[in-house]
Amino acid sequence: MDKIIIRNLEFYSFIGVTKAEQEVGQRLVVNLEIGYDLAPAGHSDALGDTLSYTEIAQTVLAVGTSLECRLLEVMAEQMVYAIFEHFPTHEVRLQLLKKPPPTTMMMEAAGVEILRQRRGGQVE
Repeated sequence: MDKIIIRNLEFYSFIGVTKAEQEVGQRLVVNLEIGYDLAPAGHSDALGDTLSYTEIAQTVLAVGTSLECRLLEVMAEQMVYAIFEHFPTHEVRLQLLKKPPPTTMMMEAAGVEILRQRRGGQVE
């Protein structure tokens, strides 16, 4: 399967369960794999035969910087649904990370990863 890949797309958000997260905010990182047939663009060298990774990133950032929620799971779902709404892709894998997470433990990142597919017009 062909994929468009976006790695380490960073933005700032006030997502979180704790009051501190909601007031101070934190850096989030998105990694994406967008399933799409890249053969036509590979033969034509035409942007119209592929998906613009810039437009995909802008769509994801619009959700990430405006959505008010507590859980990464909610934000990840909304990002994926926005991609399906604006682009004719059949599959999206999205990883959303708090980097670093607000914890006393030492770790680089913590987050969620979801995989959704469009089948018969429905997103699953």
